[in-house]
Amino acid sequence: MKVLKDGTEIAEFEFRVEPSIAPKFTLDDFELTSGKNDPLGLILKEPGRYELAYYANGAKFYSFPCELEISSGSDPYKPQKLTRLNGPWNKYAYLYKTSSESHGKWEFRVFVRSDDGSLQQSKGQVLLTRDSDKKLVAVGFSAFCKEARWTKQELVLEKPGVKNPQGEYYNNTGLLANSDKFEDGTYTASLNIDGKLYGIYKFAVKAGNIQLQGQQIREATDPTIFIEGGRQEIWLPKN
Repeated sequence: MKVLKDGTEIAEFEFRVEPSIAPKFTLDDFELTSGKNDPLGLILKEPGRYELAYYANGAKFYSFPCELEISSGSDPYKPQKLTRLNGPWNKYAYLYKTSSESHGKWEFRVFVRSDDGSLQQSKGQVLLTRDSDKKLVAVGFSAFCKEARWTKQELVLEKPGVKNPQGEYYNNTGLLANSDKFEDGTYTASLNIDGKLYGIYKFAVKAGNIQLQGQQIREATDPTIFIEGGRQEIWLPKN
């Protein structure tokens, strides 16, 4: 694997490749072969656009772009340097099917972080509406702690119950991913965190199945940037 900064190679790693569930392989036991810049190995210290470019037998087979931001904190009495890494994880959420069995559920999963690097107690709520009639068909709620780093949050989708004065739903009932099918059409998932809109995510259902889109469509995507989700992850770009 080569590490590039703004298009220039700065380091290289070697991995041992182990067979996994076909047709997949696992990368393990990495070694930094060039570009060491710290006693710990390679530390990204400068802002810029980076790429992790993976090669096998001399041919590039996957690319993972990301961007490093370095800025000063907003508190003049407690100066600190904020290092923030941006990548595909803050441009997407995804629907995750917990099981292929009859009791399987849908989880709305998203990556979040705090804006200033501090620990923040937060609440997230996702509302899933059908575009044709604006009917609310599913809700999800979770309390969590935002951190300086990106953390994955999981909101289980349920059938909406009663709405309280704060706009939260309770007495919800179970939504089973393999038996409670969404009607064909288009849908909008609105994610609110601490009462503020965080993101809008859209998808379509055809023949009872949620459709893949964007970089999850294998036939229409450069294989070096294809998003693999198997049969359980449906990735939704943030609008």
